[in-house]
Amino acid sequence: MRHTLPYLALVAVGAASGGLSSQTAPVAPCAIPGVGTPDSVWHQVRASGFTFCVPPAWRPAGGPHDSIDAKQWHGGKGSLTWDLGHPRSFTGRDVVLKITGRIVRGMPGTNPSPIPEDSHLCSPLKTTTLTQDGVTLLITELECQRQWTITAWSTTPAIYVQGEGFSDRVADLLRRIPNTIRFPSRGQAPPQPPDSSGRLATLPGARCDSTRSDSPADSTIIPLDSADVPPRLLSAGSYLVPDSLRHTDARTVLELVIDRTGKLDPCHIRVVEETASAWTEVVLNALKELQYSPAQRNGLAVAVRVTQPFHNAPAP
Repeated sequence: MRHTLPYLALVAVGAASGGLSSQTAPVAPCAIPGVGTPDSVWHQVRASGFTFCVPPAWRPAGGPHDSIDAKQWHGGKGSLTWDLGHPRSFTGRDVVLKITGRIVRGMPGTNPSPIPEDSHLCSPLKTTTLTQDGVTLLITELECQRQWTITAWSTTPAIYVQGEGFSDRVADLLRRIPNTIRFPSRGQAPPQPPDSSGRLATLPGARCDSTRSDSPADSTIIPLDSADVPPRLLSAGSYLVPDSLRHTDARTVLELVIDRTGKLDPCHIRVVEETASAWTEVVLNALKELQYSPAQRNGLAVAVRVTQPFHNAPAP
């Protein structure tokens, strides 16, 4: 008999109110609402004491050093620099101002007419504030002859991220970057270790490294109530109960990870409790079909760890 699993999946969503963020290499995914797709998400940059995100096509000018990523990043018609301290100028170093005028020749004994000053080289400086993880950031934007400099900086801690764009599209991307700045030591709760009891399992058909650890090495788990938006079920699974279990009251409790794209991590499933291993296998087969929208924290997609019970009620 084939059954659907709406209850199974919906309860998992309700319990998924926690999140985890990554502090991994320069290609760590860093999803931004309204930008990119699960196949083309932004990348997380690890700076000194903070992180932020850049568009997927942008590349570093150099490699990481001591778990800190390059200070300069470049993309099509855009660039970005981060550093400690305060920005030296609110005009990017690559911004070039073109000044045009006319040559005025005067007759001997006469004064030439003055050349009028161009007061429209740059637009007025725009300034806004943004608070991230308890840190107040000052955001400035300056446009000079279709060249944009957008700077996010703070005094405590003294850091800045400054981007330069040479098209409307890149300028729009630069405006999104300040919203991705995070201060992990200030805004995140202490890591929460996974449940170490029970056995490790995998979804049927998954290709997993036999030397894998009990939990994803690039994840830091935060308390369940730290996710602003839990994952949402997009497609439910189904399962086929074998005749041997039709009259069996069985219960399995699994610890699951739903990643930043809404997929179940097939290689890091822990069986916390089970009364019938056959029922556990039924559940694992059904989990292959489940799909979610990712959980979110501070507007960013995060992976969540969920401890979920599954119950097989005996047929009457």
